[in-house]
Amino acid sequence: MNLLALILIIISAGFHATWNFLSKAGTPSCGYFLLTTIAATILTFPFALFGPVDYLALPPKFWLFVFFSVLCELAYILSLANGYRKAEISFFYPMARSLPVLFTFIISSAAGIGKNLSAAAMVGMVLVTAGCLVMPIRKFSDIKLKDYFNSTMPYILLGAAGTTGYTIFDSLACNYLYATGANKSLVALGYLGVIEAGILLGSLFIVGISSKERAIALQLRRDISPYLAGTFSVAAYVLVLIAMGLVTNVSFIQAFRQLSLPIGVALGVIILKEKITLPKAIGVTLLLAGLMLTAI
Repeated sequence: MNLLALILIIISAGFHATWNFLSKAGTPSCGYFLLTTIAATILTFPFALFGPVDYLALPPKFWLFVFFSVLCELAYILSLANGYRKAEISFFYPMARSLPVLFTFIISSAAGIGKNLSAAAMVGMVLVTAGCLVMPIRKFSDIKLKDYFNSTMPYILLGAAGTTGYTIFDSLACNYLYATGANKSLVALGYLGVIEAGILLGSLFIVGISSKERAIALQLRRDISPYLAGTFSVAAYVLVLIAMGLVTNVSFIQAFRQLSLPIGVALGVIILKEKITLPKAIGVTLLLAGLMLTAI
């Protein structure tokens, strides 16, 4: 693998884990993520306005994919806003980030989208499933059903469903954009600007109907944390785009991006003083191994 690409992906993984850590360490809420989205929109929307794609010329089906992608993104934001209030990042982050691998596989297989999985990828799916089953357990000697049916799990599932949805709809939408033959990095950044603008409108609506969320947004408007989180989220994606142009197989990118999992867990344990139990450590290890195998 190209050394520069590897360095970029490692930095990207750090950025991705960091913006999630900032969200958890700050004030997890829709008000917080409104400010995060404002920063991300300011950084990316110019690529949509002045980029190589004429969005007005795209068919209605493209905008339908954008609409559903934005809805899924808003579901993801709602899951983070509530999940990070209730759960440790060392638990919520790897679970919410890993389950979409399984969901995407199930949906794409049922819809006949994409190629068949390799034997290594199938083993990876089994490991991801095992990791997700192990993570919620508090003690191996005292496994209880309530470990799975707790107040956090609905938000983990909502986040995973949202991630799965916007991944699929973004892929379908980008097929139209890449067909124009324009530079893919500029196209992707412009598309990100369109999506962020949609998320911003949705976030403004959610915050607008909640006096509590409006108060949080006003309270945090001069706090640097949400704007840094938005900047880091964009930076993580930009570095991935650059790295894609430096490798012969994007599976390398997919594999090494999962380095954000142990980084996110480490930030929670070291800085937020979260407990690292044996089931959590084993679960994260299984998740990471499984995700690496699915990228082979």
